[in-house]
Amino acid sequence: MVASIRRSFRISPRSQLRAKLHRFRRRSGWAYLVGSLLLSAVYPDLAGHFLLTWGGLFLGFCALALAVIFASSYWRRDQPVFAADVAFEEAHIQVWPVGGSGPETKDWAWLLTTDESRTHFYFLIRRFPRLSLVLAKSTLTPEELATLHTWLARRGQKPGA
Repeated sequence: MVASIRRSFRISPRSQLRAKLHRFRRRSGWAYLVGSLLLSAVYPDLAGHFLLTWGGLFLGFCALALAVIFASSYWRRDQPVFAADVAFEEAHIQVWPVGGSGPETKDWAWLLTTDESRTHFYFLIRRFPRLSLVLAKSTLTPEELATLHTWLARRGQKPGA
């Protein structure tokens, strides 16, 4: 088992857009699908037929949400988002902000949610505005990957759950 997994995170608006789109696809898309189904059950003749109403509402909700995601990323494109070195350890997480005076110690509750795709980990951290740290699995050794899975499972943050 590895004692520490340390990586540099330089979060740009482009990488943040990628994380927002991933979160939309994994979580919000289902809510819009169910919401449009319920609305089309109540008002089935808005577009002439139940299926047309359902499809139209779903595409409309998704288009509106994606427009907001892209607009917010566009307006924040020149703002620095996050730059720090982060070390994941069994007991806590150490954060060294770029230009900061020293390390900040965070507990594992600093990670609000953890999600995993085939190629990346997405860590939503406790910060306003919301921020996702994206960690590519290709940068981890197999031992580090197994250790990170173990640490997340111990804290109830099983990726993908």
